Amino acid sequence: MWDFSTEPEFEAQLEWMREFVVAEVAPLDLLWPHHHHKVPPPWLKKVIDPLKDQVRERGLWACHLGPELGGRGFGQVKLSLMNEIISPYSWGPTIFGVQGPDTGNAEIIAHYGTPEQKQRYLQPLLDGELFSAFSMTEPHGGSDPLGFRCAAVQDGSDWVINGEKFFTSNSEEAAFLIVIAVTDPDADPYRRMSMFLVPRDTPGVEMVRRTQYMNEDPEGMDHALLRYRDVRVAADGLLGEAGQGFEIAQTRLSGGRIHHAMRAVGQAQYAFDMACERVLSRTLRGSRLADQQLVQQAIAESYAQIEQFRLFVLRAAWRIDQGQGYSPAVRRDIAVAKVLSAQVAHDVTRRAMHLHGALGLSNEMPFGSMWSLAPGYAVWDGPTESHLSSAARLILREHVPAADDLPSQWLPRRVEQARAKYADALAEQAAQESPVSA
Repeated sequence: MWDFSTEPEFEAQLEWMREFVVAEVAPLDLLWPHHHHKVPPPWLKKVIDPLKDQVRERGLWACHLGPELGGRGFGQVKLSLMNEIISPYSWGPTIFGVQGPDTGNAEIIAHYGTPEQKQRYLQPLLDGELFSAFSMTEPHGGSDPLGFRCAAVQDGSDWVINGEKFFTSNSEEAAFLIVIAVTDPDADPYRRMSMFLVPRDTPGVEMVRRTQYMNEDPEGMDHALLRYRDVRVAADGLLGEAGQGFEIAQTRLSGGRIHHAMRAVGQAQYAFDMACERVLSRTLRGSRLADQQLVQQAIAESYAQIEQFRLFVLRAAWRIDQGQGYSPAVRRDIAVAKVLSAQVAHDVTRRAMHLHGALGLSNEMPFGSMWSLAPGYAVWDGPTESHLSSAARLILREHVPAADDLPSQWLPRRVEQARAKYADALAEQAAQESPVSA
């Protein structure tokens, strides 16, 4: 039986979060929209540290991790509900200790890191004292790990990394990078790569271009093209075992994909709420926009998309919480949720922006940045096409081909089989219904 309900105490926490983000987090977005993934200067720490302290006091800090790692271990259903609330605000994840890419990086260090690596890298991440970056995508091969060229070779007890990585988010502010590199090109395709923890100031880490997300302000986060030129990493920089890079990446990306879906729900709901307010407030030829049939259609369609998507994400989250981990069934639903994220964020945001008319296109409403984010959901953590293909393969595993050239539901054969099964009843029916001889 599926049950997405949460206890009354947690519902009270969610209500506190709704009020808190509007009163305390939203103003940060307006005044310092590009500082949320940066180490804050002293004057800004005085503003944000008390807010983080309030979150900690409520037991809502870094809830994606278990208690042994400084989180609450709430599980994916509760995380989904929390992400809906904080995702419309750029500062929200940072104030609650769940900002990407640090959450995913923290999870894999927690799973695969040594005690020394956890002390050096994980604990400062959990404390919100520094930021990190995940260096996986490559300029020529995108996010396809089987096409990666960036390589690491052993030199004594050290590893030496050479190659390029594209779209390494927040590389300027990162204290360290998690780099995936080919360490055994002749191995099984899924055992070719390893992961390394590389301090950002390691000699040989070069920024080729300070790439940014489209329409982003120059002060915003970078997604740089990095070159690793003879970057020397000590043996204790290897995360997990040699050849385990693909497995670690999948652990990280599966969690990241469901979190993106959770955030897409929150963005869509934010856009939808603005749309509803607008159509109830604006008039056209003496009548409210809300009374126009095509407007009503737009509202109903957005509502339906959000609710269907929300329930789908919650079911996937519930399956993870039930101990299914990232089983094939869960990975199937995560892939589908990833595909739906882009569609729902696009459709609902477009309708809301359109219903605001010219104002919706201006910089006096938040739709510009939301609209720019919508296509990102189709690319982050792998393109839509790869997830469609992956989902289809997993779905088809649960089905079998027909026994012969005709479909199993071919009606003539089914009718013949049914007649054979109930031949006696058909004979009795025929006898009773036949005309009585004169």
